[in-house]
Amino acid sequence: MIVEIFGLILVAVFTGVFSGLLGIGGNMIAIPVLLVLFKHFIHIPDQTAMHMALCSGVVVMVFTTFSSVMTHKKNNNIDWGFYKSIALYMVAGAVLGAHCVLLINGKVLEKVFDIFLLFVSLKLLHSKMQQKNSKQEHHVVKLNVFVMAIIGILIGFKSGLLGIGGGLIIIPLMIHLGFSGPKISGTTSACSLTMALTSAITLLILNYGVDLGIKYSYGNIYIPAVLVMIPFTMIFAKVGAKLSTKFSNKTLSNIQLITVVILAIKMLA
Repeated sequence: MIVEIFGLILVAVFTGVFSGLLGIGGNMIAIPVLLVLFKHFIHIPDQTAMHMALCSGVVVMVFTTFSSVMTHKKNNNIDWGFYKSIALYMVAGAVLGAHCVLLINGKVLEKVFDIFLLFVSLKLLHSKMQQKNSKQEHHVVKLNVFVMAIIGILIGFKSGLLGIGGGLIIIPLMIHLGFSGPKISGTTSACSLTMALTSAITLLILNYGVDLGIKYSYGNIYIPAVLVMIPFTMIFAKVGAKLSTKFSNKTLSNIQLITVVILAIKMLA
């Protein structure tokens, strides 16, 4: 039991730091590691482990991103104009995605997660190569309402389906539109919190009355993991948010790229 608790604390620390630092919800890190812990240490059946890692991670992500957002808000790092232009569409997509989670076989969901991580790592690498060959933009470009609606719904759906905050799509989008610095991390954190809260509420409702025969679980949510991780993710999300003001965009994007590539390889191994 000590190994499991230590593992959950370690996951929570990294989840919190990366959530605050990059603006991502942190589940890009938490879900793959929770999957390993649930399968090999807590001995949750394979067909249930992915659903449980994802649903548990989403609940934790609410508290992680909330902590991060509070720190970014205090530092005036959130662009509320961009947030308001996309938030409602992300909520709609997140509700739809969360409804689809429990309908998909656990093994299939793992593969979808794998493919997504690979896609993101290739996309980030391509974006970095483009940035090297182009001049930095300093003005902010606005997209029309229809385009923002489509993007918002897709980001929300992906977030609800895979339990990830959406930062890995929002960050490149904001860079493309001309945003820079901590504003990206702060605004992405606000978007991630909105989608995490929407997905968590939806999953709590859908899991009501579901009995998988797993001790200490609420449907597909493993309560001990949630309780152990929440305080550590909240503390270290603040640490990550403060660190985001210390690094350049280039350094942050390098950290992001390396993290995604490592996780994609690990998930496929």
